[in-house]
Amino acid sequence: MIRRNFPRWAPSQDFLEMDAQQLMAVMASDDVEVCIEDELLEALLRWLDHDSPARLEHLPALLQIVRAAFLSDQARQENSQALASSAAVPPGLGQGASQLPAGNLLNSAARPSYGSDPLLG
Repeated sequence: MIRRNFPRWAPSQDFLEMDAQQLMAVMASDDVEVCIEDELLEALLRWLDHDSPARLEHLPALLQIVRAAFLSDQARQENSQALASSAAVPPGLGQGASQLPAGNLLNSAARPSYGSDPLLG
C-alpha cells in the first residue's frame, strides 16, 4: 500500500518517523510508484533532515537505493552540492553534476516508473 501511494505518503509524519531499515525496504522495492526518481531522492533527504545526526550514518546505504541514471540534471546538481560537506557521502558526490558519474554514487539500475506515464498506467 505504501509503495503504491509513495508520493502521497512521503510527505507524512509517519514517513519521517520510519527507522532506516523500514525506509530501505520501502524505497528499494521496484514496486515503488514514482513519476521521477527525483521524488525518491527528495523524500530520502527530507527523512535525513528530520533527524540528521542520528541518521547520517545510513546515508551511503540509502543513496545506493536511488537510481542515479534516472535523476534529472537539476536534482543531481542541487543534491551533489547539498551533500558535499557530509563525511558519509560516497566519494565523488561533491563534484559538479557534469563530472558526476551516475553509477559511481547511486544505483544506476532501472526502476519502473508509474503514475503520469499513460502507457504504464
